[in-house]
Amino acid sequence: MPRSSIRSAICFYVGMNIADKAAVIGQAFRVLKPGGKLIWTEAVLAAGEPNYPLPWAVAPETSHLVDRDTLKTLFADAGFHIDEVIDETGEHVELAMQRASSGIIPSPVQRQVNEIVLGTEFVQRRKNYIRSLNEGRLASLAIIVSKPA
Repeated sequence: MPRSSIRSAICFYVGMNIADKAAVIGQAFRVLKPGGKLIWTEAVLAAGEPNYPLPWAVAPETSHLVDRDTLKTLFADAGFHIDEVIDETGEHVELAMQRASSGIIPSPVQRQVNEIVLGTEFVQRRKNYIRSLNEGRLASLAIIVSKPA
């Protein structure tokens, strides 16, 4: 089998859509070069159920959330070394509050693009996401892992 030459990879907020996270994380481990790094960002369960609909799912049945410890275990079980876990929850909430209080609203073109790409109910989904973060129901994590050399 040829050796992988992939030194780094990123998975940016798609994990909530993945039912079989172990398989995806295992494949990331397989293709990374020894010493390679992966940055994985994901919303995780914190305390209680989040407020649906969310940007990635309209109901719990279409969401694949896990808690922080489960996600860390999935990486460890795949063979990764967990270098750092960064909780970005506060930054997400603060940015949303700053934007809301700024008076800046999306232009008609921005709204149209969001509706086409993300659906007409995306504004409510985003509000529910921020509310769930602010209420401690969800957390937003960045996990940096490496494949042992």
